[in-house]
Amino acid sequence: MRARWAPLVALLMLGACGPPEPPPGPVPNLVAEYVRAAEVRDDPLAGYRAHSRTPEDRMANFAAHFSPQQLQNVLFTARQCQDKVECSPSDAASAAIREYGGTEIFQRRLLIRRADSAIELLTLHVARAPGGPARVFDSAGQGYGGDLTEFRRENTLLAPEDYLRGPRELARLDGEGELVTVTGSTARRWWIGGSTLLILIGAGLTVMLLGVAAVLLRRRAARDR
Repeated sequence: MRARWAPLVALLMLGACGPPEPPPGPVPNLVAEYVRAAEVRDDPLAGYRAHSRTPEDRMANFAAHFSPQQLQNVLFTARQCQDKVECSPSDAASAAIREYGGTEIFQRRLLIRRADSAIELLTLHVARAPGGPARVFDSAGQGYGGDLTEFRRENTLLAPEDYLRGPRELARLDGEGELVTVTGSTARRWWIGGSTLLILIGAGLTVMLLGVAAVLLRRRAARDR
């Protein structure tokens, strides 16, 4: 019996371990969507859209105050936290930074478009420790080595259907480096393959138990004759 189920289990596990499905469609222009949006969560420039009624009004207002490069500098350049409330890490991030031994803390943001098209700025903190490399911490206290690839693989704040724009080197603090637009997560959807596997195993066990029960009933009936 165990040998009969082995190919099915292996096939389902292979499906569960497969790469995530990429979201459909072209890579979005998140900065343009940010400018046009009527509402942006945790927006440091909310005042520039407060009295604009249409996307066109908001685009004109931002264009009057920022060049495209200036706007990206404001959104994505890390800034050092110097006892400013608006720059303070969350309690979980603060605890993780203390455990790491960080003595210098910088705030940086990622521009996010959720799967439901909502736009937001996601705040991360970069911590420097004496004699060690800089590390990146999210609001949940999760730490990362500073590479965007690692963040996308390990974070639990974003989904594969979300998009983000930010620096490829999250821990880089000199204002240089490449800005990229990528999906928010590359985590594999274990729950899809795992749920299917559990359902099929459960169904198989049920059939097997029913078969055993039928055999026992037949044997009992034969003894009673």
